[in-house]
Amino acid sequence: MLITEQDFDMLSNTQMQWNGYDWEIQADRFEPHVSFEHLWAFWFDNRAALILARILTDYAVTEYEVA
Repeated sequence: MLITEQDFDMLSNTQMQWNGYDWEIQADRFEPHVSFEHLWAFWFDNRAALILARILTDYAVTEYEVA
């Protein structure tokens, strides 16, 4: 199966730049505590989209966190 970057992007409902955008100020919003060193943050509406995104991210050998 070929999954493109655009396919991955469509799994999430929100994407935004993370590192250097003062998200640290809102650290109490995230459980468990997350790293603010990642370049991008993605939000997913449902568990199935999150699971598929994790599988694709594992396949791409990309560093990520789930909070």
